[in-house]
Order: sequence, then C-alpha cells, then structure tokens
Amino acid sequence: MFYYALKMSGRIMIRPYILSFLKKYFILSIPFTTTQVMEIIGRKDIINFPAFGLDQVPVKIDSGAYSSSIHCSSVRLAHGEIDVLEVVFLDSDTPGYTGKKELFTEFSRKAVKSSNGVVQERFFIKGTIELFGVTYETVFSLTERSGLKNPVLLGRRLLNKRFLIDTSKVNLSLKHN
Repeated sequence: MFYYALKMSGRIMIRPYILSFLKKYFILSIPFTTTQVMEIIGRKDIINFPAFGLDQVPVKIDSGAYSSSIHCSSVRLAHGEIDVLEVVFLDSDTPGYTGKKELFTEFSRKAVKSSNGVVQERFFIKGTIELFGVTYETVFSLTERSGLKNPVLLGRRLLNKRFLIDTSKVNLSLKHN
C-alpha cells in the first residue's frame, strides 16, 4: 500500500494521518505536506474567459505544452509613446467569438518551439479563465490556430498542482456548473 487515496465528488484527497504514516514508514520525502485537493479535468472542456468577455470557448488540455495558447484572428502591435498590442480573439465561426478588439499595454515577446519543431516569436499576455467555478490567472501565447479543432490549449503552467487529467473524460468543468 503506497498511496491510499479517497475519491470524493471528482476530487482526490490524501488524508493527513495517512500522509504522515507514509512519510514515517515508507517515503522519505513527499512534495506536499497537507491534504492536497485537485480537480479532475478531462482531455477537452468548455471554459469562460471573464477578462476578455469570451464565454463557452472549447479548449484542449495539453500536458505536453508548458504554456497555454489562444487563437487570435488578428494581432497588431501599434508603436507609439506606449506600445499597444491590439488583439481579436478567436474566429467568427468559433463558439464564444465576439469580434471585439482588446488592447494590451502589458505583454512580452518570446521565442517558442512549436510541436513540429519550428521556432516562432510569439506575444504573451496575462489572462483569466474560469474552471469549476474558480477563476485562475495564467499567461497565454497568442497564436494562429485556425486550422485546428480547438482554439485554446491549456498547458502545464496552469495545470500543475491544480488538476489531474483523466483522458477518458470531457467537459467536466461545464458539467460542474
């Protein structure tokens, strides 16, 4: 018996007394010290972006990607006294599309290696998402994903120590609301 886990309403918890027993007799170091509750998330979901005014947007959970990314139909850098990034999220045929132009003064640029090995320079912005009724802040790379099924990828930077991925499930956050 290495791990004794209790599954309750889609959450995994390790009881504190079991954790201390494991530390004392079996495991010298465990990365968490208290009861850690993690939501179970499926391979795909539908989420909201409250800061951008986008609702019911389909996303893919990508544990292979470090950062999250969101599809943009238009990204333009306006140079001036203060550089402003003008962004239109999603495409007109994507659920949640508003066509609204969002302006960002806080952004960064980084070189990112895509899954096919090509290095691209991308803009990164901070944004919030709503999953299981909880709002999380994370960083998104702005990219062109028009030919792909899911306009948003959620990466490890957001998922780590918050969610367990069950690839046999979909839309668990949507069903939770």
